[in-house]
Amino acid sequence: MFYTIWILMSLPVSFVASTVYRAVLVKMAARVPGISPVLTIASCLVLGLLVAETFGLIWLGALRCRQLIGPAYEVGTVPVLILGAPALVNLLVLRTWGQTLPWPVVGFLGALLAMGSFAMRLNVVETLYGVDGVGGPYSSGGLSRQSVPE
Repeated sequence: MFYTIWILMSLPVSFVASTVYRAVLVKMAARVPGISPVLTIASCLVLGLLVAETFGLIWLGALRCRQLIGPAYEVGTVPVLILGAPALVNLLVLRTWGQTLPWPVVGFLGALLAMGSFAMRLNVVETLYGVDGVGGPYSSGGLSRQSVPE
């Protein structure tokens, strides 16, 4: 029940956060012209990591990604989860061709990416640790060699 409410609330909250961030970014980019290339490069890096994680999860699955990369996998995916939507907003607002997209479009796309990233992270956590932290190969008792397929 808690996860359902959390997931349902994440879309409007993400929309508002993306929209507010867009407004702040437009003003900041106008005042500090040198910030656009820095944010664009950082945003490309974050979204590249998000794409790499998504393909890794599709091809290998969460368990195999965790086995290959180790504990750094879980630590490294959290910043990508948090920074994914702002990175997308950066690229949509700071793009060098044409006009900036309207705020509802940027807000919706940012919210869509945030919700997708959140759902993907929730799936990874449930795969590794089980529902409610019980029953997964990395749940409460630590890693058991018997519970992790080779």
